[in-house]
Amino acid sequence: MIIQNKQRSVSPETRNTTINQTQNPTENGTVISTDNSKKPDLTSEVIFLFDYYPKKDYRTSGINPKHDIHSSRILNLKSIDEKNEAATTVNEKYVLSNMDIDRIKYYAGQIEPLIQKYKDLVICVMPKSKKSRESSGIRMVAKKLCQTHYIDGTDIIYRPVDREPRHVDGNRDYLQELASLQITDSNLIKGKTVLLLDDVKTQGNSLNAGKTLLLSQGAKQVIMFALGKTSQ
Repeated sequence: MIIQNKQRSVSPETRNTTINQTQNPTENGTVISTDNSKKPDLTSEVIFLFDYYPKKDYRTSGINPKHDIHSSRILNLKSIDEKNEAATTVNEKYVLSNMDIDRIKYYAGQIEPLIQKYKDLVICVMPKSKKSRESSGIRMVAKKLCQTHYIDGTDIIYRPVDREPRHVDGNRDYLQELASLQITDSNLIKGKTVLLLDDVKTQGNSLNAGKTLLLSQGAKQVIMFALGKTSQ
């Protein structure tokens, strides 16, 4: 299957070779940085599967004509939370619709070939805006991946304070984002390669903040990965 990315379309096999070692920005935009400074590595890139076109065209306040099937899938995955009709809480467990389950399996299946070479990989997830540890579609994708041979670090990064959702406060400032995050168990990531997952990358401040935090707590290497990259 070809990864659908209009700007940088490559096959999973090609992607798999690009996350093998620390490198400079490549033609497909992929970088793994082991920079352990407290400043974001502005040269680093995020591996992503698809271009993401928001459903709303903020210039016209209408529907974005570029909002395609991949964008719709990611948006629906993003909507899985405690308030979603398709994911209600029953005894602290989520009851998902068949479509939700299929989406989770689909994205786990897209990511798996790209990371299967790592047998001691810790999978972490960028948390939602609220300090309560609500579940999310991307966390469920991560937990699906962890059912194989990956280390479950999906609850390691959390927010001790609330933040406004990205669509409310716009582009999140890197330092504010970093200040809103904490690590629960640094021992799980020390000396390990970490896959840091998010659903959508826009400016990259959230993922860069998460990466900086993980490296500061002893992670050997952080691979930033998003399902989609916001495009216009």
